[in-house]
Amino acid sequence: MQEFGLIDWLRNKEAQGPVRVIEIGGGYGGLGYFLGQISDNIYYVNCDLTVSLYFAATYLSEVVGHDKVVIYDGNNPEILMQGSEARYVCLPNHFFDHLLGQTFDIAINTMSFIEMPVSVVDHYAQGLKSLLMPEGILFEQNYFFLPPDAPPTWSEPRAIIQKYFKYKLGMDRKSYWGIPNLWFNHIPVELLTASKSPFHKS
Repeated sequence: MQEFGLIDWLRNKEAQGPVRVIEIGGGYGGLGYFLGQISDNIYYVNCDLTVSLYFAATYLSEVVGHDKVVIYDGNNPEILMQGSEARYVCLPNHFFDHLLGQTFDIAINTMSFIEMPVSVVDHYAQGLKSLLMPEGILFEQNYFFLPPDAPPTWSEPRAIIQKYFKYKLGMDRKSYWGIPNLWFNHIPVELLTASKSPFHKS
């Protein structure tokens, strides 16, 4: 994210209001905590399996304070809306559609889209297109090709995501943890200018 220029981009966004971030499969919330240390004005949603959110809520409550962490249970919609007092929201994945109608600056997925069935990735990608309009960005890092021993339920995320996002920029080098890419429907000129690493259009 740093080499893409996303960290500086988020800092600049902070001057315009709360930086709204959604992470699909955020695990225990480590990246959300890190981003919150960079930006004092962050609104972070961790959308994950309910069992994972028990760990996320516990961890985030310890490191940022329990008063800044909220678990969405389907009956407290106010925490999902613009202007919410919450800073960190733990959102069970089966409530993902409850976000529709809101907007986010950036969505993140690292190494979990590839583990999901095609229909699930398609549902997330379609929803994220709506949540990130008009100028939001999806950062994802997954394997480009499925490993030979991949379970039959795994998918190739890029083939699905490209149905909903017009543009993709990828880095020139590969990583053991997959290949990072940015997806968007509006070209972020200010981000391309800030990037610390060369891009190529894939």
